[in-house]
Amino acid sequence: MGDDVCPNLEDREKMMELLEPKRAGIVLSEEYQLHPEQSTDAFILYHPEAKYFNT
Repeated sequence: MGDDVCPNLEDREKMMELLEPKRAGIVLSEEYQLHPEQSTDAFILYHPEAKYFNT
């Protein structure tokens, strides 16, 4: 993964292997787009030293 602003969509193949979206009816197209169109993917991680929503 680089420092580019745009994500490397090819990395979605790795995510799909881990998340198994077909169980929910979500598939990855040859252009690395999720279908159905309203689908999204993400890994959300916690870091113990991070300050979340700190005011």
